[in-house]
Amino acid sequence: MEVLKSPNVFHFTNPTVVQSASIPLICKGGDVMIKSETGSGKTLSYLIPIVQRLQSITPKIERGDGAYAIILVPTRELCVQIEESIKKLLLPFFWIVPTVICGGQKRKSEQSRLRKGPNAILSKPGRLLDHALHTSTLSLKNVQMLVLDEADRLLDMGFDQQLRDLLSLLNQQVSKPVQTVLLSATLSPAIQKLAELSLKSPQFVDADRLREKSDVGLVTQRDGIEACRGG
Repeated sequence: MEVLKSPNVFHFTNPTVVQSASIPLICKGGDVMIKSETGSGKTLSYLIPIVQRLQSITPKIERGDGAYAIILVPTRELCVQIEESIKKLLLPFFWIVPTVICGGQKRKSEQSRLRKGPNAILSKPGRLLDHALHTSTLSLKNVQMLVLDEADRLLDMGFDQQLRDLLSLLNQQVSKPVQTVLLSATLSPAIQKLAELSLKSPQFVDADRLREKSDVGLVTQRDGIEACRGG
């Protein structure tokens, strides 16, 4: 099944600056670093390429195959918001199963969901690391995409070491390079160090600077879709 034959699949009519600039780059498969403030529409910038990647895998992925995409965020509230968005995008692709592992529930309940092999995991770094180390049914070997959303807040909230540990685990368990997308509202020295650790030859999108330009050179919605399709 080919995704994005119709823009309405994603209810996506007027892409924001960050979406227009980021989606084609992420769909090309390389690492991307995005500087963009909260509320800019950045979530769809990586969710659309994730869904495109997962639905295009052949043979068709199944629940039980385990995680192909991991999204790390600083708070449970953000996990829940992103879960709502990705579930909407996945409506035409019912065979792809996401799950949230962000605390607030009993650990056994989370283990039960992980045992079923969800294909996309939304989590806080500490919670995912805990399961990666102690939940035997969680495998990272199939992971193809990693998103570090609101990376500045991840570091501000003390997740630096957990992020390093998770990156190390991915390097150990995944045989092929993992495409990584890092999003941050700031470019502090700490963020630059995290980027150096997690990204390889990344493309850089400064959505704030793009918004300041009258000739942003935005790709149209169709352009972004064609980039995702490889057309």
